[in-house]
Amino acid sequence: MSQRSTIVLLMISLIVIILLVVIPAAGAAVSVATVAPPTPSTKLRLFVHLFTVVSSEIRQGARWPTSHEDYLANTISSIEKAGFYEVVSANDVRAAVGDQDISYSQMERNDWGLAREIGKGLHADYVLVVTRKKQKGMLGVEFHFQAVMINSGTGKNFKTGYTMDSAISADVKELAERNKQAYRTIFSLAKEDLLAAAVKKSRSFVPRASAPPMKPEPPVAAPNQGPGESAKKVLVCDFDSNEQYLTVAMILTEALRDELLTQKKFFLADQDELQKARKHTAAQGAEPMNEKQAVALGKEVAADQVVTGRLGFDGEAFVVQAKRTGVEAGTSFGRASLTFKAGQENEVMEKLPGFAKELMAL
Repeated sequence: MSQRSTIVLLMISLIVIILLVVIPAAGAAVSVATVAPPTPSTKLRLFVHLFTVVSSEIRQGARWPTSHEDYLANTISSIEKAGFYEVVSANDVRAAVGDQDISYSQMERNDWGLAREIGKGLHADYVLVVTRKKQKGMLGVEFHFQAVMINSGTGKNFKTGYTMDSAISADVKELAERNKQAYRTIFSLAKEDLLAAAVKKSRSFVPRASAPPMKPEPPVAAPNQGPGESAKKVLVCDFDSNEQYLTVAMILTEALRDELLTQKKFFLADQDELQKARKHTAAQGAEPMNEKQAVALGKEVAADQVVTGRLGFDGEAFVVQAKRTGVEAGTSFGRASLTFKAGQENEVMEKLPGFAKELMAL
């Protein structure tokens, strides 16, 4: 065989190797269909995708205490408790991507290009990619968790995660608590983006009822009858607004809770206790929760103080007003307010620490 023939054969062999190894490794193209538009809503539509991974180097301890399906269902249930997300249904996900095998690297490639494409096909405002993985660590089997939230429109993304030793014997409750903290971190990182998306979506939403926007309450001098740090537990009720801007009000409330937690001076009512408050509010129909009802709810969840608020409008400006009330005597302890316009969501988050301190008299 001539030297030229040998070179040609080597080149052909190299091409075959590339075709058989490199290209399949990149993953086949994923076909994404566009589903029917959902019922109009101001809630932020979210597609949640879970990866459950066990490293190939682990020979034991590969079994998960919670199945992939149950873990995904628990994740969605926890996320929905926030009140301002509408999670894409499993039926819609099947309609968009079917049973195609999608890898993490495919999702992540090109600045989460595929994740955004699927999100758009599902009419989702955001995509949440969650990964739980067991891998070999220095002390044995490690548990690795990661969550990435991607804005389907802009591609902006927010990431958090943690690694835990001794994954085999890890307490399920401890893992749940760590996951809860991770999702709170995601919100903290993304809250400005979430608020901007909610304002934009709400402004284009046509409400079912023609109720006028809520007007702000007349300004009242803030009483200073007790610092918030004297409270051991505080219930922050969802701020009220009209139908069109209720999601914006809920995100602002959650941002306030996030800010109060950073103060580390008191405990806040947990998600289950907040669910009680929301059910009570829903039972009231269109009427906003009054101070007396908020105090009664505070007593039910053993809170020392309750915070209520509303999102109103003054011309083109949003007006956020909040009030802090003592549960024992029903005494008003503090008030705070701030204003902003659409497009000034970053300024809202900058003003929030001062708003929280004024409200809690810290």
